[in-house]
Amino acid sequence: MRVLILLLVCSLSWAGTLVLKRAWVKKYKDRATIDADYLVDKAHKKANDAASDGDMHFAGRSKKQIGLPVVAEMVNAGQPGQKAAFDSIHANEGTGATVAITGVWRLWFEHPADSQIQFADFPEAVNTNPDHSFEIHPVTRFAGLNVEKSFDFIPGFTGHEPAKAFAAYNKLSVTVRASATAITLQSPKSGFNYTHFRMRLMGKPKKLDDGGMMVYCDVEDDAGPETDGEDPLARGIRMIFAPGTPAAAALSGKGAGDQFAAIGIPRVNLNALYTAIEKAGTTQFSGLLPYEMIVVAVKEID
Repeated sequence: MRVLILLLVCSLSWAGTLVLKRAWVKKYKDRATIDADYLVDKAHKKANDAASDGDMHFAGRSKKQIGLPVVAEMVNAGQPGQKAAFDSIHANEGTGATVAITGVWRLWFEHPADSQIQFADFPEAVNTNPDHSFEIHPVTRFAGLNVEKSFDFIPGFTGHEPAKAFAAYNKLSVTVRASATAITLQSPKSGFNYTHFRMRLMGKPKKLDDGGMMVYCDVEDDAGPETDGEDPLARGIRMIFAPGTPAAAALSGKGAGDQFAAIGIPRVNLNALYTAIEKAGTTQFSGLLPYEMIVVAVKEID
């Protein structure tokens, strides 16, 4: 299982500094999703085309539950099943009214600011891609409208090559400094969003605090031959499944050795991070950035 390896602190060039509330990290480290009151500032007029990923982005704020600039994204947003939610997002855009949203929380340094402090003041978004390290991606519910079935493979879309993506994930680094109330993270900008891969379960899936599921897996190339006897692309990666989604349902009755073709996106593994912080106390440390994969869709491999 991938763990955060503690190293001596060294001088590095970081892309972003993020300060989080320690209690918030503890609360969400074993949850797939977050529920929030959300202000929609700016939304895409239409979903991305399939070749780009088919998502709809809508930037906004959740002052009470998140306290950071947020970009929410609905997967397969141009499909008929998501039209009601798509229209509701636009109806709430720029109104200044909060609306209930649920989705997978995603902490990732893909579009980081130089510095952000959780629950400090920040302005409303003026476009759909403000500097941010926090996303609700993918969305499972908006304004009472359930879009869990949007979690599916994206027709006409090809994700990143798994060998390249996981090689990049495996090299990411982080410096961490914790106090009794806050956790400061410094990490380089990261890329490789949606990725196709093969996952081989290492054991039985376990339920998360919000009813989602997680299971540790070895990661293999989805396009290549069976890799028995060969090194996987990554070992012991925690896979995260949002409650109520078809991907989560596909785990029923599965266990060690079962395989799935999957599409997913990475996020920081707050569980591993928090474990390392408890071990280090208030001592600053650096190491590999612990990550896990948000699984959007799976197909069982016989």
